[in-house]
Amino acid sequence: MVAMVVASASVVTMQNGCGGKDEGSPYGDDRDGDGWPSDFDCDDEDEDVFPNADEIPGDGVDQDCSGSDEQGSGGEGGQANFPCEQDCGDGDVGGETSTAVEIGRDEDQDGYTEASGDCDDHDPFMHPGAFDAPADGIDQNCDGLDSADADGDGVDGAPDGADCDDTRAEVFPGAIEIVLNGIDENCDGSDLAGKEQALGILSSDAVVGEAPDVAVVDLDGEPHLLVVWADSRVAVRQDIYAQLLTLDGHAVGEEVAVAVDTAEAKAGVRIASSGDTALVVWSSADGIFAQQLDAEGAPFGIAFGIADAGALDPRPAAGGWADESGPSWAIAWRRPGDEPGTQAQLRSMSMEAEAVRSPIENIGNSQALVGAATVVGTPTGFVAAWSGAVSDDAAIWTQEYTRTGVALETARSVHDEASSSLALGSSEGGVFLSFRAGGSFGHAAALALNFHGERPEGSELQRLSSESAYQSDFRVASGQTGFVAAWDDDRHMSEVPSVQAVYGNLAIGRDHGSSFGQALYTDVAADLGGMASIGDHTAIVIKVEQTARLLVLE
Repeated sequence: MVAMVVASASVVTMQNGCGGKDEGSPYGDDRDGDGWPSDFDCDDEDEDVFPNADEIPGDGVDQDCSGSDEQGSGGEGGQANFPCEQDCGDGDVGGETSTAVEIGRDEDQDGYTEASGDCDDHDPFMHPGAFDAPADGIDQNCDGLDSADADGDGVDGAPDGADCDDTRAEVFPGAIEIVLNGIDENCDGSDLAGKEQALGILSSDAVVGEAPDVAVVDLDGEPHLLVVWADSRVAVRQDIYAQLLTLDGHAVGEEVAVAVDTAEAKAGVRIASSGDTALVVWSSADGIFAQQLDAEGAPFGIAFGIADAGALDPRPAAGGWADESGPSWAIAWRRPGDEPGTQAQLRSMSMEAEAVRSPIENIGNSQALVGAATVVGTPTGFVAAWSGAVSDDAAIWTQEYTRTGVALETARSVHDEASSSLALGSSEGGVFLSFRAGGSFGHAAALALNFHGERPEGSELQRLSSESAYQSDFRVASGQTGFVAAWDDDRHMSEVPSVQAVYGNLAIGRDHGSSFGQALYTDVAADLGGMASIGDHTAIVIKVEQTARLLVLE
């Protein structure tokens, strides 16, 4: 009732063209005291200028706010704005124009008549284009709804709109969620990013051990996702399964048993792909093994022994696709229990049913204390990267290899501090290295390299996240528009309740708006798995408790 009384008083003020200065109106202050607040007054510093004022043609001033210095030229509603002392709508009074007869009388002098869409011609605050105060029971803008975008974020508020807080411009569906700040920015009902937005992708029989890995495969000319994981349905991580998915995460066919005939626990399950063929690798107490799969996840050939006991953290890649001999596989791994000189190793194998394995190469020759090692394919072969120390000088190193796993030239340092996790990606433009930088309280970072693993002159370290106590398990995927980096982040572990986050950044070649990463998924237990891109479509697999879920970025 209070609001209705105020509105009625305003109507009288405006119709009479008088009234004192009004401050604090929801429609803006009336700074010149002409009875029209600034939302409606086209010059709120001049008391002779307001909607429906007497227009003085040709004086260079638009007194009636019609958009023209001509009398009767029509305002925003398209009608003449001259005052009607008589009934302009019945056509019986002499001296009225044909325009006035067509549009009828503008009773509230707000520039609109019923013919031009005014749904209440006795209230100057109600007309097309007016500010529609949300959830007040009044349709001020005459669109048939009592809703409006009050905070200007592009989404209407309640009761008809989807904005869950129309007083905050940073809050709307699809907004970036700032976790655990007490605000549900993306209107999903939670202060945790992605809480209800990740699709479950595996059957109810699956008992996921570690977070699954994923690669893009070509099935009958169409790209699909192939997910692999260590499964604990029989014993802890005893078996390995695969599941083919559409790009948006829907299962195609049944899950496929990849390795279920041995009793050893399997860890570090990773996958690489080349067209319609994939290679899955894993480690066990007996060493590292590899199995080739077709595009549907079915094994072909035999499981190959790649390295003996003591080898951990295998990383596969497909490379040499521009070589006349065709592409091949390479696997890099660590040997943390060995003497310096065999702390990390690499081996290649051909893409055949009875694959030929090359001799094992010691990565970095006499590198000691290798904390992480990985490999990525290039048009002619591979580039390996590792974090290690020689004579107490910690650094991240790279080296180029042929498609048959032979080292070229010598290793080179590309960054002068070590990292416990590395990830490599490659595209037509070069190689992308992502890792943790900045010491004990550091941040996610990235470097652009060429296909030889060299850091080109002028290549600057790119910061991908704000500071955090720890980031781990870096992943990189590349599509046609650039690279995407993701990592596990424990910056929220001190919160109550504590949560784990998967963060990411559209890092190089994409318009990510900020150099700092954002939380992609946050929960009480969220672990990053694999990541793969095709075009501008990126799929990220995560593990939440015992469930595998898929995040899709486009």
